[in-house]
Amino acid sequence: MNETALLELENGASVVEVSTRQLKDYQLTFEDQIWLRSQAEIVRQHGQTAVLHVIEAGKALLDVTDRFPTGVFLSWLREEVGIPRTTAYKWMALARNEERAKQIHEAFGRGMEDILILISSQWPEDVQLKLLAGESVEIDGVKKTLHELTREEILKVRKQAQEAESRNKDLSTRNRELEATVKTLRTLEPEKIEVTPPDYEKARKENETLRRSNEHLQNRIATLEEEIQGRRKSFEQEARAEILRIQGRILSSVWPIEQPFRYAGNPDWEESTPAQVVEQIVAHWSGEGNVVLDPMAGSGTTVDVCKIMNRQAWCSDLSPRHEAVEVMDAASLEIKDGDVDLVFVHPPIPVLVKKDVDPDSERETNLGKLDRPNYRVVFGSILSEIKRVLRPNGYFAVYAQEFDCVQSGYFDFARFLSEEIVRHGFIEVARAVVLLPDRGQPKAYEPYMQSEGLKPDHANVMVFKGTYAV
Repeated sequence: MNETALLELENGASVVEVSTRQLKDYQLTFEDQIWLRSQAEIVRQHGQTAVLHVIEAGKALLDVTDRFPTGVFLSWLREEVGIPRTTAYKWMALARNEERAKQIHEAFGRGMEDILILISSQWPEDVQLKLLAGESVEIDGVKKTLHELTREEILKVRKQAQEAESRNKDLSTRNRELEATVKTLRTLEPEKIEVTPPDYEKARKENETLRRSNEHLQNRIATLEEEIQGRRKSFEQEARAEILRIQGRILSSVWPIEQPFRYAGNPDWEESTPAQVVEQIVAHWSGEGNVVLDPMAGSGTTVDVCKIMNRQAWCSDLSPRHEAVEVMDAASLEIKDGDVDLVFVHPPIPVLVKKDVDPDSERETNLGKLDRPNYRVVFGSILSEIKRVLRPNGYFAVYAQEFDCVQSGYFDFARFLSEEIVRHGFIEVARAVVLLPDRGQPKAYEPYMQSEGLKPDHANVMVFKGTYAV
């Protein structure tokens, strides 16, 4: 009888359940199929009302527990009601969470056992709220909503969320312990020694010993501070990678940035690209293991984003501010043809006052020091290099802010760049608007504020392909 399983009901009766072969595998007549569908509809309708009746029954049970002690309640339950204690506790749990239970039942059509799992206090609150809001979660590499999850998958999602929460708590605890250690060490003061002429040599040796001890203590403090910073950044990167795995890509063409994340790049550099912008560009237009080139990487935001998103980051700049960014001129890249899957640049704005250039001087390649005519020449050389190293069907993404120049009028920097890029043989295939928070004016723009009154308003992300890829 290996195709059947024997089930025991609560009243002691038994029923034989046939193994779960698919319905289409049985030789059913057309009339049988129609009848089975109608019976399924009847079962669903009664099942819906059953959950609501169970909630009302749970309320009645709660009323009894409020009025009588536990012993009376259990005897009454056994002698008068005639249902098992575990069943009663389940009904009371549904009644205590009536609003949420009805929401799950009506919005997602889940049965009583699934509802009990979903309202359990064992869930991390953020993941539980995401599921009940209809958002998707990743399970075995596939994104599913609560409508699509089986009971086993719901339990697996809860277990994964609990493990992630536990890891984050452990990291937070370790960081607090390290910070407490450093705080304690900072309160220690070196011993003071009174030196008298008769004991001069002895005092000198003791003083030297104390000096070395203090020097060792200072080195230890510095090492602990570096370790705290490293662990904090590692923790922020792990947390951000988990959030990205759950939330995925922004599907709208408007990307709101409420508060830039500081886990990526040099936090002291005010002009760095918001990490969320680089995350979305990398997620939309590259795959895991792809090569992402940023020839204007500066503070290294692209390096740290690619690290948590499993991409290869090739980053360079004329003046790097990150240990993993190489010194290289974007107009003369030391990269083989067609080796890059995605190129990202965040170019600086040109100088808005025309400059006289000495024809005999060495050509300036720092875009931020050039006026618009010379900017076009150098930027054209950079575009030629990007086109050379980009593989066929690769993508080229540009992040650019627009500016409101009070004295000289509006400067559409994004259009200025787009026209140059298209003129060099690229085709625009996508665009998004980035809504930026009000962080004040970066210090690097202060000279332009005095002469032109520059005020960053919002930013654009433009994505291109080479004409050879069409």
